[in-house]
Amino acid sequence: MKNIIGLVIGLVIIFIIVILLILYVIKVHITKKKIRTALQTIDSAKDNIGLYLSDKKDLILKTRDLLDDEYKESFDSVNFDNYEGEELISLLDDFNKKFDEELINNDNYLKDDNIYKINDEIRDNNSCINASLKFYNDSVNNYYELKKKCHGIRLFCRFKKINLYEIKETSSNLN
Repeated sequence: MKNIIGLVIGLVIIFIIVILLILYVIKVHITKKKIRTALQTIDSAKDNIGLYLSDKKDLILKTRDLLDDEYKESFDSVNFDNYEGEELISLLDDFNKKFDEELINNDNYLKDDNIYKINDEIRDNNSCINASLKFYNDSVNNYYELKKKCHGIRLFCRFKKINLYEIKETSSNLN
């Protein structure tokens, strides 16, 4: 009788251990899926940022031939294709500020419909870039929150370091 009770207790313990292992494997699988989804969201956000930066670069390059020679010369020493990420954002913001300064210093530019239209497009693009940067940073923060919750799963999940973007208030506020 004692052998049967010992056998039953042993089987119950083994059954509980198997159930716990199954639950652990399920948790690892779900967590890996969440991590994959978070990384896909981050990649998608980064792609959107790249598209908006490309649009902004095109808009800034359009301004080159619309304003005076001094403004045009500021483009001569810059190859936008050599920049990416935060460096490109900073460079485009610098040219955006120069464009704004030119418009402020010369009222005749604001009377030009083409310049006014490009200024509006740059302003809209800046809003899209800021929204995309915020979404990207929020996605990265969600990824790191998920990473914090994965104490016992780190053996099975690889985490990579992802940097946040600094969000500056870029604007072309001239109306």
